[in-house]
Amino acid sequence: MDNNNWNTYEQNQEPNPYQQQGTPQQPNPYGQPGMSGQGSPYGLPGGYPPPAYQQYKKEEEPVKISEYLLILGLCTFLPCVGIILLFVFAFSKDEKESKRNFCKAYLIVMGIGFALLIIYLIINFAILAAML
Repeated sequence: MDNNNWNTYEQNQEPNPYQQQGTPQQPNPYGQPGMSGQGSPYGLPGGYPPPAYQQYKKEEEPVKISEYLLILGLCTFLPCVGIILLFVFAFSKDEKESKRNFCKAYLIVMGIGFALLIIYLIINFAILAAML
């Protein structure tokens, strides 16, 4: 065993490409290893994120108000068709994420309303049966 290289683990590590050489390691506010350094939260000069991060972040086209009104109109004026379309929009992978979330939320609210209606009818029929 070579006494001069007593800490071979640290000497055999590969250098971090995102950390500037010659600067002390700063605390990482984002909790991700290898993403800290001098000058930017990503450890790169100029504050630019690494290319992998840029590919991950995708912009989505916003849902128009007319699409929301169309969904609400179909559910209000054509109840059976509207409920079927809500399920199609809510669980389709081709629709925008905000539209899918809106349809899921609308289905949840409709389910809660339907459950409250059933409870109300059961209570009213029980009161009516007790009166007779």
